[in-house]
Amino acid sequence: MSLAQLTCLGTCDGLPDGERGHSAYLYRLSGTVLLVDSGEPVARQLRARNIHPDEIDAVWLTHLHMDHIGGLFMLIQGFWLDGRKKPLPIHLPEEGVLVIQAMLRASYLFDQLLPFKISFIPHSAGQPVQIGLTKITPLLNSHLDQLRQSFGGQPGQRFESFSFRIETGTHTIAHTGDVGSLQDLDPLLDRDLDLLTCELSHLAPAALFEKISRANVRRAVFVHIGRALRKNLDELRHQAGAALNSVPHDFAADGDEYHLTP
Repeated sequence: MSLAQLTCLGTCDGLPDGERGHSAYLYRLSGTVLLVDSGEPVARQLRARNIHPDEIDAVWLTHLHMDHIGGLFMLIQGFWLDGRKKPLPIHLPEEGVLVIQAMLRASYLFDQLLPFKISFIPHSAGQPVQIGLTKITPLLNSHLDQLRQSFGGQPGQRFESFSFRIETGTHTIAHTGDVGSLQDLDPLLDRDLDLLTCELSHLAPAALFEKISRANVRRAVFVHIGRALRKNLDELRHQAGAALNSVPHDFAADGDEYHLTP
C-alpha cells in the first residue's frame, strides 16, 4: 500500500472554470491527512469522495487569495453539519487570523456553536511543524511582492505567500503554492524530492521544465495550470517531455490521484 497519496480536489488557476475547482489538495502521509488550500467547492469535493470531516488532521493555507481560501467557510460549516468532533488546526499567514475569525462570527459559526475547536496557527517561515509522523515547513515566496509594492500601505496586511516542504519518514514532498519567480523553487529543490507539486500559472513553462530537469525530482505533478496553457495541453506535454527527459510528470485535473511508494 502507498505510504503517500496526493488527491487533487481543485486544480484551476484564478479564473472561474466550468470544469475545474479552485486550489485544494489532499495529502495522505503515513497516517496524517492534510488539506492544502481550500478553494471552492472543496466541501463538495470531499463529500463526493465520502471523506469524513474527522479524517482531516489539519488545513494548511499557502496565501489568502480567494481561489485558495474561497471554500474555507463552507468547509467549516460542512464539518459542523457533518459531525466533526476532533479539533481542527488551521495553519495560515498571520494576517488572515483575525479576518477569518471575524468572518466566521459574522456568518454565525460561533465558537460556542461548533462541536470542535478551531486553532489558528500563523506560519513561521522556516520553522517546521510536526503533525504525527509528518513534518511541514512553510517557506516564504515572492508571489505577493508586486501587490506589496503597489498596495503596501494597507493596514494589517503583510502580503505573505508560502510554499511548503512536507517530510515523512519515507518521502519528501514540495508543494509550491503560487510563486512569483523561478527562484522561489530554490529552497524546495535543494534536496531530493519524491514529489514536486508545482503550479503552472505564474511561471514560463520552458524555464520551469529546464530548472526541474537539473534537480533530483522523482515525480512532478503540475497544477493550477493557466487557462491559456490548458488550451494547448498537447503542446505543453510535448515541451515537458522533451525537457524533463526521464522525470515522470503529469498535468493534473480535478480528481486525479498520485501514489508514492518507498
